[in-house]
Amino acid sequence: MTSLFIYTIAYFLFVSGLIYPPTEFVSAGLTIPALFSSWLGNEYDNFVQYHIKRTIVTLFIHSLLPFGYIVGLSLLDHIDSAQVFLGTEHPLWLTLSICALIGPIYALNLIVNWSKNGFSKHPIAKSLGIYCTDTGIWLDIAADVNREYKSFNKLQIRTNSTTKIVVTNTWIIKVSAYKLEIASQINSVLVTYNVNSYSTPSPSHFVHCVKYRIVTRQPLGKNFTIRININDVENLLEEITMPRRDSSSIQIPQTLTEIAIYAIKKEIAKNPTYKTNQQLDQCAVCMQAISNVKLNRNCPDIPEMDGIPACKTCNCPPIFCIDCLAKWFLSTSRRRAKTAAEVKSSCPQCRSPFCLKDVSYVSLGSQNTAQGTPTETQ
Repeated sequence: MTSLFIYTIAYFLFVSGLIYPPTEFVSAGLTIPALFSSWLGNEYDNFVQYHIKRTIVTLFIHSLLPFGYIVGLSLLDHIDSAQVFLGTEHPLWLTLSICALIGPIYALNLIVNWSKNGFSKHPIAKSLGIYCTDTGIWLDIAADVNREYKSFNKLQIRTNSTTKIVVTNTWIIKVSAYKLEIASQINSVLVTYNVNSYSTPSPSHFVHCVKYRIVTRQPLGKNFTIRININDVENLLEEITMPRRDSSSIQIPQTLTEIAIYAIKKEIAKNPTYKTNQQLDQCAVCMQAISNVKLNRNCPDIPEMDGIPACKTCNCPPIFCIDCLAKWFLSTSRRRAKTAAEVKSSCPQCRSPFCLKDVSYVSLGSQNTAQGTPTETQ
């Protein structure tokens, strides 16, 4: 049982690495493009044909992985393959073996169908075919894409180990494990519709990704989504020639400080709102914006530990705007924190320690009945 458990864990890790290759797998050449490079050819020379072959071999290899687990069990004598198919083993193994064969059979059927008429039925060929003229074929568009991919003017953005974005003079392309999604810049619009922020223990380090929707006006064309790191946004916008449309509710941060402030605002927005019937004055720092945040104890009662002070109740009225308080938090908070809860600063006026959970947006209404117990609004 122990050896079966170890094999199962090892195979699961191998499969995970093969599907989403980490740096170690890439360095060791344990990726499908690297293992089948002699058959795939060179991406630079024939970009479209390369990815037609790559998607085919990726689909087939991935479909074999469940059956590979069964084969491994047989080779390690955990099951007897002959007894399994004779039905004398536990019926569960026969059921699992049959289910594991469904994937490769289905994938093989797809591949045979795609390969007819020179791969003209492959999804990539079909996506290119919609841009053909009445007398043209998909290979004409493929030749144009291949020619532009060889150009030095193209932009490539690697978003993860299996996905990248390619921008040429005419095309914008999303390459993923099983697909190559493509749109002509002439007939498309780049729509910004979301910004995802991921906080880390250090307040000066955040991961931000911008999601764009490629909306095509080409008949039979399909829209698709790209997601890139905020640091690659400027390069992308410099290369695209298609029209842009930004949602009024989306604010894309540009500088590192703006990126950090944007993430802090999103964290504070999750906290309960502090209601007050007091007149809100201008921010004591910038003297321009209205004071719209209050330091109000919301976090758990965690005592001082390892030199990290415990959060305390702040009795100061709302005297800061969110932007000024966020900048203060960035410049004064502890940098050597292990968790987000340990990232703390102190009130600029009374010096009471606080964390981001203790910052609440202020709204006018019935005043809180007790300090530290804000009224939540939905």
